[in-house]
Amino acid sequence: MLIVDDHPLGRRLIARVLEAAGFDTVEAGSLEEAAGALSRMVAAAIVLDLNLPDGDGLDLARRCRADRSTMRCAIIACSASDRGGERDAAIGAGADAYVVKPIDTRRFAGLVAELVARRRAGDRCDRPLLDPCAPA
Repeated sequence: MLIVDDHPLGRRLIARVLEAAGFDTVEAGSLEEAAGALSRMVAAAIVLDLNLPDGDGLDLARRCRADRSTMRCAIIACSASDRGGERDAAIGAGADAYVVKPIDTRRFAGLVAELVARRRAGDRCDRPLLDPCAPA
């Protein structure tokens, strides 16, 4: 599980939530760090902040979908923005889900597990999940 976020506290929170659910995590604070991590690992999922200091997270999502080694990993786009245009752009870039920060720590790991299972089963996740962790 790769977590890409330039805010260390937010990145660590996501890592702890996923680790508590049994996932192994690797953290990256930039697109450059994420690219390096992906060259050394096979990620089942990428939790991806969209606004990073060295570029747009959507570029990484597009590259992952085009690369044979990462095309089947689940991509969960995370952003503090609740704008429809950003959600649409994330889904268009290949994200399987769009989650508005702050994440719901009780539901987030379940979402990630569901998306990883769908990807492993060969489901292309044609029906993306828009803010599936929003409070009910």
